[in-house]
Amino acid sequence: MWRQKTRKNVALTHVDVLTKIFEPAKPVRLEATAKLFGETVTRSTIVSLRFSDKLAAETLLEVQAQTPSTVTLAATPTQSGFIAGELSIESDNLEWDNRRYFTFYIPDKLRLLLSYSDERDTQYLRLALESFQNKDFFELVFIPEVALDAQDFSKYDALILCGIGTLSASAISRIESFVRQGGGLIFFARPNQANFGMLNQLFSTLEASTLAPLSSVSSTAPLSIEKIEYRHPLFDGIFQSEFARRKAAMSSVEEPILLFSATELLRTPKSEIVMSSATDKAFIATHRHGLGTAIVFATLPKPEHTTLVLQPLFAPLMFRTVLYSSAKAKSRNYQFMCGEQSEVSLPLSLTSPASLVVRKPSGKLMFVQTQMRSGDLRLVLEPALFNEIGIYDVLAQNALDTTLVMKLALNLPEAESETASLSPERILRFANLFSLPEKDFFYVPAAEQIEKVDEAIASSRYGLGIWKYLVVLAVLGLLAESILGRRDVVVAQT
Repeated sequence: MWRQKTRKNVALTHVDVLTKIFEPAKPVRLEATAKLFGETVTRSTIVSLRFSDKLAAETLLEVQAQTPSTVTLAATPTQSGFIAGELSIESDNLEWDNRRYFTFYIPDKLRLLLSYSDERDTQYLRLALESFQNKDFFELVFIPEVALDAQDFSKYDALILCGIGTLSASAISRIESFVRQGGGLIFFARPNQANFGMLNQLFSTLEASTLAPLSSVSSTAPLSIEKIEYRHPLFDGIFQSEFARRKAAMSSVEEPILLFSATELLRTPKSEIVMSSATDKAFIATHRHGLGTAIVFATLPKPEHTTLVLQPLFAPLMFRTVLYSSAKAKSRNYQFMCGEQSEVSLPLSLTSPASLVVRKPSGKLMFVQTQMRSGDLRLVLEPALFNEIGIYDVLAQNALDTTLVMKLALNLPEAESETASLSPERILRFANLFSLPEKDFFYVPAAEQIEKVDEAIASSRYGLGIWKYLVVLAVLGLLAESILGRRDVVVAQT
């Protein structure tokens, strides 16, 4: 069947979560993309944003013909944990593509393990983290570096190493695994340290910047930090507007951050330099490793080493550093397409994958398949099972209770929104690819009244061609009956 007249359709084809770091009571920004199918004039539609089935924002979108149209929305969720989101537009000829689902996670707290060689090195860092607006958000545990080997890292969301001198081989292996599986690592280097051997062994496993002495910096010849990447995700949420961002950039030139003592950060291909000097000496470098992130500072957070700790930027930068390092507070892709096989990494804390069940948008429960790859437990999204559009709840069940592991969103592929006509020739070419006989295809133009299409389908199903053979058989039967009837009459007369 092909259409002589293309139906008009506006579809939401994509939603992008612009916010990269999530924290309670902070706005979440999204970008919605819509496309117009089967029409050549601009149409307007209302885009609605919902969090957990509650209307959070609305805006008007002018959808252009032949090109994607985008609009940005922002709203503040009232809950923490996994949030189910929905973007929707007004009804039209195809309802299923008028909605787009997404999910994200807002942590209610982050557990931090801070290890030090000298506890005095942590004073300013402690004050900064304890000044966070939500006093209970950062759960801090302080230990000396000699106690590091005895710690269970899986209990924490991020690990902060402040001026430690060395690490055991066991600690290096466990920290690498911790970061790869989503934990955060924040390292403050001690300047003028004699031996970086074991520390550099850790950074090599993380493919992060290694450390080297930097003797050219002193209190009389400080290093001036003049290059700051304010558009790095580390600064996401610190500035309320583009004007505030530009103002901060101007202030950094007028009153630059100074380093009085530091180590040199030797870059790797994975290094992203956030702050550096005019001579290209890195001060802060970030490195992705697996699901987690390692962030390295070239010096300690103390005023005798850097003026950063005395500037207004220090406290919010420390908040964002912790949030950015851990996968728990960062944006992850929980959006997938119906009909496409995909995988999603499961949390490190999940100890019994056999107890996993998934609740579909319809409410049905199903058991799912998991796979272990390089120490990473993954949930396989089989198209035959994940065949509904909407929000899926991944649940861990035990004898006592059921725990929500994550929420996943499955959406309609963009190609399903296309309403353009298909010619019989194109359908025939498709059939020939699979060696389907042409006689099995019946072509009829779709009319405005669906009843005519139903009639055509019914006719092809029950066979218009069959009736002519039945008519011939009926005629032959009548002739045979007539001949036999006449013969019987002749015999009777005889």
